[in-house]
Amino acid sequence: MRGLLGLKQKSDYAMVTARIIARDPSAWFDTITIDQGRMVGIENNMPVVTASGIVGRVVATGPLSAQVMLITDERSGVGAVVGELGTSHAFGSIKGMGDNGLLDMRFVSSLEKVQMGETVTTTGQDGIYPAGFAVGQVVELKSGAATENQSIHIKPSAGLDRLEEVAILLYHPPQRPDSDQSLPNVEKKRSKQSAERECGKEKK
Repeated sequence: MRGLLGLKQKSDYAMVTARIIARDPSAWFDTITIDQGRMVGIENNMPVVTASGIVGRVVATGPLSAQVMLITDERSGVGAVVGELGTSHAFGSIKGMGDNGLLDMRFVSSLEKVQMGETVTTTGQDGIYPAGFAVGQVVELKSGAATENQSIHIKPSAGLDRLEEVAILLYHPPQRPDSDQSLPNVEKKRSKQSAERECGKEKK
């Protein structure tokens, strides 16, 4: 709890702390239930974290409780980078591996240098987790050929098997600009086509 209080003080995001009140007995590492819900502003897809790293995302809410899918769930996904965001180009996508409690990081080119024990952090590109949060450390590594991706397994840094309290970030990812707005010529082209159609109607 002291760690969560420290996180709340230094975080740029509003957050709600919660206690874990249940775990899915059929998938120990996959789902937890927390004692906070919609009444305090929790919504689906909000990220759940500890002071050590990300835990998962909210997938169902009630007035007084919510269900969280852990990052070890095979259905989860996280955009991440090995090393420090802004200096490393070892970008990839993380997927849970289920009961072994590890994470599989895919699509990292063999041209990028990755070392055992390196920290993996979020990039913010998945639209769930803000950039810069710890995911875990590289514990298994197999370099591929020049045309293949590396095989990277990560141990979550949040200690998912011994969680008692977590923090839910009241976070909504920035809205991406509408493609029509970022390409002004599209609107011009459409206006020209509309004018031609109107001209055609008048001739008829």
